[in-house]
Amino acid sequence: GPRGSAVAASALSDRKTYQLAAMTALYLSVKTNEPVVMTTELLSDVSQGVYAESEVRNMEAEILEALGWRISGPTPLELARHLLALLPVAVPSCAEDEDDSRQTTS
Repeated sequence: GPRGSAVAASALSDRKTYQLAAMTALYLSVKTNEPVVMTTELLSDVSQGVYAESEVRNMEAEILEALGWRISGPTPLELARHLLALLPVAVPSCAEDEDDSRQTTS
């Protein structure tokens, strides 16, 4: 949106905003792709207090809004795993069906 464009323009012209956006992008990446928990408090500490937790949270909201919340869509592999999980564990083969029908008719 227009607000996201303003933040992006500000990040390109202001070093502090750029650093905050970069740190927040790292935070979002870890949050969505890694099993470890990274907190906004940790980012504030890493920045040696240059950025408050609230600034990180606000930048996170700005980035997510600018991206339309589209940050981690399903991959083809995730879709395939999901579909395979829906299948029954054992599926009788056609040969087993034929053997069963022969035994019942004899």
